[in-house]
Amino acid sequence: VIAKKNVRLAVQRNRVKRLSRESFRHHQHLLTGLDIVILARKGLSDMDNAAIAQLLEKLWQDLVRRRDRQAKQQSTK
Repeated sequence: VIAKKNVRLAVQRNRVKRLSRESFRHHQHLLTGLDIVILARKGLSDMDNAAIAQLLEKLWQDLVRRRDRQAKQQSTK
């Protein structure tokens, strides 16, 4: 669900949801063991598809790094 407050037009909200789902589908093998909530912020509707895809790619990589760092810390305890 994307709030109308942050992304005004239904077409834009649907585009963001579609891009998020597609990106997740391509990266889900890396994201096992994580529960993910995506929050749309203002300005997201102004970005083009390539910029959103690049942003999601960076976010997936950050999540994987955090998960791996946390797993490493827990295994040393």
